Amino acid sequence: MAEQKAGKLIIFNMENFENNRFSNLPGSQDVETLQSTFRKFNCDVKDVHKDLTKDELKKEIEKISKSNFQDYKYLAIAILTHGHRQGMMVVNDCKLINLDTHVILPILRNRSLANKPKLFIVDACKGGFDLLSAHTDAKPFFDEPIIGNTLRCYATTEGFKACATEDGGSVFTAEFCKFLENEGKEKSVEDIMKLTIKTLQKKYFQVPSYETNMTDPFILGDYI
Repeated sequence: MAEQKAGKLIIFNMENFENNRFSNLPGSQDVETLQSTFRKFNCDVKDVHKDLTKDELKKEIEKISKSNFQDYKYLAIAILTHGHRQGMMVVNDCKLINLDTHVILPILRNRSLANKPKLFIVDACKGGFDLLSAHTDAKPFFDEPIIGNTLRCYATTEGFKACATEDGGSVFTAEFCKFLENEGKEKSVEDIMKLTIKTLQKKYFQVPSYETNMTDPFILGDYI
């Protein structure tokens, strides 16, 4: 019998874009870093979706909203792409999605995730690129979501860009995963974010941010 996994990580990695005004991103390195880190916490890390169009992403999110996660103790969603202010992000066909409307709210309506931690890792800028290169064309699709036990981790602060490492990866993903690997068995993800913020602010003048409505500390080590 296969070993039951503590949690499930689903990654959406946008590396290539149809409009050449958006530079391609070296997201594969960050995917490997996330998988390696979460695997150490007995997390299912097999689901990786690369270069989805807006319609394709909506279909995958809809599947997640209807999937049964009762055998998992938590769900983590990572999104690697170009981003802008107010939760706007770009997908493969250069259309815009909104983090709340198109990702978080549909997932929160999944009843099998009620009272379970839901972690959203967003490695994208929150400002600094030309929105004229992208466009929106769809209405929201969700019913009444289940509110609570949600933690959102952002690579930067509203209005600012996110930095890359010299070898092309994300400084946020690299530092966040490093702290998570070293201290994630004892420290909460919120505390990991505080360490990441302190380090990136000092080394790169980049300030990650997070939002949470969790009432208890979310420590990955507690779910192994």
